[in-house]
Amino acid sequence: MDRKTVRKLRLTLIGIFVLACGIFVAIYYWKIPHDQTELKLEFNPPPPWVIRPGQNFTITLLIKNNGEVSARNVNVNFTLPEGFTILQSGAHQYGQTLPQLKAGEQKNITLTLSISAAVIPGNYQLNLTISAENAPRLTFKDVITVQLPH
Repeated sequence: MDRKTVRKLRLTLIGIFVLACGIFVAIYYWKIPHDQTELKLEFNPPPPWVIRPGQNFTITLLIKNNGEVSARNVNVNFTLPEGFTILQSGAHQYGQTLPQLKAGEQKNITLTLSISAAVIPGNYQLNLTISAENAPRLTFKDVITVQLPH
């Protein structure tokens, strides 16, 4: 090969390498979430929950933002079956909106649940959803077990 052909071949290979690097960086950049919130939920006490008819039960929801930016308009919606009352709302549903949950911040919401003495022993589903304008929705479904008094 003469010098001119080698030079063209070298420039072509360098161009292909630079193009491949650019494509790799673009794919990598698009796959990594940037400036997102990451909401996490913990319960205190953690499930499972076993209670008796006529009892009150206190639960604390710990909502954390492990993301890089503030979560905006964080909505917390908690629903229990009929026969259960959330004392803070006076109903079997509770809702609260947090205008902002900053990156690294956490918020505790303590709720007292009252179980009617008329509730038949068994398993009852609770539903909790947490959503924000700029975060994926969290949905939590678990069971509260109501037992007969011993």
